[in-house]
Amino acid sequence: QALLSFGHSLRMPQPHLVTLRTTASSAAYPGPDERSHRAPVALIIGAGDGGGQAIARRFAKEGMNVCVVRRPSSLSKLQELVMDIKGEGGAAHAFGVDARIEEDVVKMVAEIERDIGDIEVCVFNIGANVHFSVLETSVRVYSKVWQMACLAGFISGREAARVMVPRGKGTIIFTGATASVRGASGFCA
Repeated sequence: QALLSFGHSLRMPQPHLVTLRTTASSAAYPGPDERSHRAPVALIIGAGDGGGQAIARRFAKEGMNVCVVRRPSSLSKLQELVMDIKGEGGAAHAFGVDARIEEDVVKMVAEIERDIGDIEVCVFNIGANVHFSVLETSVRVYSKVWQMACLAGFISGREAARVMVPRGKGTIIFTGATASVRGASGFCA
């Protein structure tokens, strides 16, 4: 219940949710003084400068061990976010992973489960807006956007489900901007 309502306090649109079983309320998670290495994990794939960071901070504030993910080229930005979360008393870990690469996502999920804790929440928050008209969009550009927005979401959701289903609990959230449900001139991919 707490996980589903936090989006409203961040004033974000209601995401499309796939819930295997609602996780326990935040009161069941360790408090700031009781955090352990094996606290439940919130995996945020697409922890960019806006909503992804806010989502990560919120889950950390609720006592979850946050694993934030961006492409390897953005690892330094992730390290800053991790340091900020730790400075606020939270637990966080950075992963420079391209979510379009299946083997890398599989390895990351296995590492988190082995070394950090059980993934109880997975938020897929990768944005893929590019501004090209349909006349200017190449197959290469369209394919890259599809890989970021769709293929990476499938891989991430599948891998999260593979560890959640055997435990009988977990929540997978796919976020998106309103641009994903309304058309606009210059956005065809």
